[in-house]
Amino acid sequence: MAQVINSNILSLTAQRNLDKSQGALATSLERLSSGLRINSAKDDAAGLAISERFSTQIRGLNQAIRNANDGISLSQTAEGALGEVSANLQRIRELAVQSVNATNSDTDRATLDQEVQQRLQEIDRIGSQTSFNGRNVLDGSFGSALFQVGANVGETIGLDLNTSVRTDSVGATATATSVDLSTLISPAEDAVPTTSAALSFSTISTGATDGDDVTIAVGGVTLATAAAAGGSGAVSITAADIDTALAGTEGTTLATAGITFTGTAAGGDLVFSKADGTDFDIAVTSSQGTPTGGGSSALDTVGTTTVDNGSEAVAANTLVINDDLNIQFGDNDAIAVGNGTYETAQSFVDAVNSALGSNGTAFLDSDTNVLSVTSGEAVTVSGGQAATVFTATEFATSGSLDDVDVLTVDGANATIQRIDAALTSASDLRSTFGAIQNRFESTIANLSGTSENLSASRSRILDADFAAETAALTRAQILQQAGISVLSQANTQPQNVLALLN
Repeated sequence: MAQVINSNILSLTAQRNLDKSQGALATSLERLSSGLRINSAKDDAAGLAISERFSTQIRGLNQAIRNANDGISLSQTAEGALGEVSANLQRIRELAVQSVNATNSDTDRATLDQEVQQRLQEIDRIGSQTSFNGRNVLDGSFGSALFQVGANVGETIGLDLNTSVRTDSVGATATATSVDLSTLISPAEDAVPTTSAALSFSTISTGATDGDDVTIAVGGVTLATAAAAGGSGAVSITAADIDTALAGTEGTTLATAGITFTGTAAGGDLVFSKADGTDFDIAVTSSQGTPTGGGSSALDTVGTTTVDNGSEAVAANTLVINDDLNIQFGDNDAIAVGNGTYETAQSFVDAVNSALGSNGTAFLDSDTNVLSVTSGEAVTVSGGQAATVFTATEFATSGSLDDVDVLTVDGANATIQRIDAALTSASDLRSTFGAIQNRFESTIANLSGTSENLSASRSRILDADFAAETAALTRAQILQQAGISVLSQANTQPQNVLALLN
């Protein structure tokens, strides 16, 4: 290596390495002081872009969590107010039930009505004044609410707050009414009495001779003929004789006379009935035309059979629903009700109630035999016999709590129905708020987990590893010290050339 003094290459090399160690030292100090591996784009351009996207998502999710918490607060505010509405409605119903009782005078009912009206006013006040952040939530003015529960556009939870609990908006009922059910009930074909009566005789008129015939005719139809016994004039005709003559069995109907015959061969009883409500005669005559026995029977009411001695036997009355009959409340699924055969209107109503369950209530007016089905939603009746059983197929809701009172029995009964409808509305809305609270809580848990995972991902890109950076700092400090020492030695190297000049 040439000995020169104009250029100190060793010094330049030492300076360059000292600059490198100084830069590494500065980087380590910056990372350790900020806690970040990427302090500027030059540290990691791609990593910086990725970490910024993570930051956008994380900050958006954290705000969404706060939004969801606001939604919970709104729901809790509204649900608490609805709890008071329900409590007032329950008390009003209790007062209405008390008012229906016959022991109350008009004065008593007026006193009860005072509390009813005060509680109605409180319900209306709650509905009109309950608010969250200056916006009413129970008077229907809030409208459809969208809660932003995500970091991006369209990540929302919707809540319909169009429902009002003010007294002019709740308590509407719909009542589906039937025709007079008694007009749909008719005796069964071939109705058979449950009891029997005997039509008996033992002799024919004086002067009857051996071989005279005795005939039993009902409604002009001859059922049996027998000859008198020789000498005594006695004649015997039993149920077995008529059964044989008709070549039938119990319950045989004479179509030409509309008469039902029932008998047992063993007992010998003859029983007759007629289902069309008219009188008929039972005549027993001899061949000489002499009456030997008989009677007249009349059917007074549908479903009652009168036999020859005047005793009554019950025939089978039926209301037959042999086609689909469905009742639908609002937008809910239609419910099949009442298909079958019923002996009374009440048994049919009981079957309808059983089918409806908690969806609606059916009751029978004993004076008019009219079935009524009451609900807080519109009632639709469908099926093959809908128009036969009910007066219409569509029954809309009407009325509200604004015009209820318990001043009379009828008014109290109407109040009970309207309060039930209002309770259903309040309970449904309260359930909605409870459900949305649970959903918000689930959303918050999900958002928190997502934010946590994104933060961890960003940290792996953006944050400084203190163990590695501390080691890098130590190395840079050692190199810095060594570089300074070496540079000092390199700067003195040209002095060696001066020895050649001595």
